[in-house]
Amino acid sequence: NVVLWNVQNGNVKKTLMGHRKAVKSIAFSPDGRTLASGSHDRTIMIWDVHSGKNLKTLTEHTSVVYSVAFHPGGGRLVSSGKDRNIIVWSLGGSVSAGVSGIGGYFQKGEFETTSEFKKRIGSKYLFYSSPALLGKYDADRGVFAVEVEGKRVFVNVPRDVAREMKKRRSNLTVEGALKHHSSSQAELVNTYLVDKYSGERFRFGKHIQGIKIVSLDGQSGPKAVVKGAPKLSFSTITKDENNNGVIEGGETVALIVKVKNSGKGSATGVRVKLIATGERTLIETIGRERSLGIIPPGGEEIAEFRGTMPNEFKAGNVNIKVSVKEARGYSPMEVKKFTFAMKPADVKETSKVLSRLVDVDIVPSRPRGHVCKDCYALVIGISKYRSIPEVKYAAKDAEIVSKYLENVGGVPAANIKLLKNDSATRADIVSSVEEWLPRRVKPSSKVYVYYAGHGTPDPKTNDAYIVPYEGEPGYRKKLYGLNKLYKSLGDLPSDNVFVMLDSCFSGAGGRSVIPKGSRPVSLSIENPVLAGEGVVVLAASRGDEISSDYERVKHGLFTYFLLKGLKGDADIGGDGVVDVSELYLYVNDRVSETAVKELDREQHPVLLPGYDKKKKKKFDVTRVK
Repeated sequence: NVVLWNVQNGNVKKTLMGHRKAVKSIAFSPDGRTLASGSHDRTIMIWDVHSGKNLKTLTEHTSVVYSVAFHPGGGRLVSSGKDRNIIVWSLGGSVSAGVSGIGGYFQKGEFETTSEFKKRIGSKYLFYSSPALLGKYDADRGVFAVEVEGKRVFVNVPRDVAREMKKRRSNLTVEGALKHHSSSQAELVNTYLVDKYSGERFRFGKHIQGIKIVSLDGQSGPKAVVKGAPKLSFSTITKDENNNGVIEGGETVALIVKVKNSGKGSATGVRVKLIATGERTLIETIGRERSLGIIPPGGEEIAEFRGTMPNEFKAGNVNIKVSVKEARGYSPMEVKKFTFAMKPADVKETSKVLSRLVDVDIVPSRPRGHVCKDCYALVIGISKYRSIPEVKYAAKDAEIVSKYLENVGGVPAANIKLLKNDSATRADIVSSVEEWLPRRVKPSSKVYVYYAGHGTPDPKTNDAYIVPYEGEPGYRKKLYGLNKLYKSLGDLPSDNVFVMLDSCFSGAGGRSVIPKGSRPVSLSIENPVLAGEGVVVLAASRGDEISSDYERVKHGLFTYFLLKGLKGDADIGGDGVVDVSELYLYVNDRVSETAVKELDREQHPVLLPGYDKKKKKKFDVTRVK
């Protein structure tokens, strides 16, 4: 990544992401609007600084891009890489000039506009520096020799430097910039001798002029005799992602060209070129040319043309011609031709419901004037447990129930305590049931308690427990017993306590768990003794049944019809008030029917104490008008 910072406040302005490997170099354009970045992934990316958008990706280099620099006029970019190539680019991304076979690279690229360079390369060029031009000091002659582009450069050094070099002759390397003025003259700029062990640097000075470049056989550069000629040959490998030989939309394709020099001399300025006829999408994707620089005798270099095809293009065939060129004309007299079938990606139409608003998710509005200042609600929903399977919709169920109790139940928001997931530990539940409610509830109060989550039985005692966030079946101290819950609620001074349980306690699945190795049990959850006087319980299922999720509506089956009933569907009498008896009759009917028809199982909600038409307890749960 390339990160742009505001240096005044330290904030990140943009993060430019796109390179597949480490970024080696960056450079701003003179107007500051554009940034170029070179990477180990062999590419140069051109970025719009304001938007962070990648404007262009340049792929001519065949190895690490060490350095990039903009021309002072902003119209061109220069880059150099480990492939020993220096390339000048136009802003549109085309190659406007290039030099291959350079023996080093420039660490801080700059354009040079001297007349000597203009004469040599046309209208533009630059200098480069090598980080370590290895050489050997000749103590007798008092010169230091380095090798560049297969040529030997002799550098006269000052006496004080020479003395130091005699002491450390095996440890020294050269750092600096080498300017070419002609084929036989050069100039070292800002050059140092560096002790590679101690790091101590000895500077030659700003400039050392008039350096003579002499070939290895002692002849001057342009008159050098070629002792051995290169002999180039190449082979190709084509790859497509599914190996069917057809170039298809969206797949990654590659054309790999291996160039080998079996001659006695080095090949210089070696380039691999592709020419396409027919459908041109492939050549526009993988590129047209790669530079391989110098290939020594017996050496081999690889040019890789790789890219991911767009999904859409015109179906047809493409003909690709592959040729290899050497700067001095030692090119292999061979051209390889390939024909590929081009097929765009198939259009697939898919449909997926990401979300759908269910009727009960629209919370009914509060009837005018419907506020119960002495009403309190404790709502608990646990979907994600610390160490046991989740209950998919329990936390969502609890959230919706709390909103219903506020609006149609008339409970002030400040009097509702909602515990979800990791905020519903055993300690949270105990403190809420045994401290928070007793401190607030009065004889005139109305109390609502709702729980959605796992239940578990104790197979030895047949006691039922609700499972807090950190709870585990088989560890009683991590559970909270229904008996204890009912007793604590029965001890409240109010005789109007309504408990709603969307859980099950058989251990047979659904919203229940059981200790490992135990069998499901049938609990007498219908036994009225579990609910003390003044406490009414509406449970999701009998003691031997499973409390199910209703996947179609993304709620528990019991809670879904509980919400519909609270919303007004259970107002059998039509008086605008839903009481406990009406709610039970409605929920029991709908849950039982839906469980059989849609889920192929039995689930019967339970009212504790049992329902009796003659002795039914009057408890108005919600007001809907």
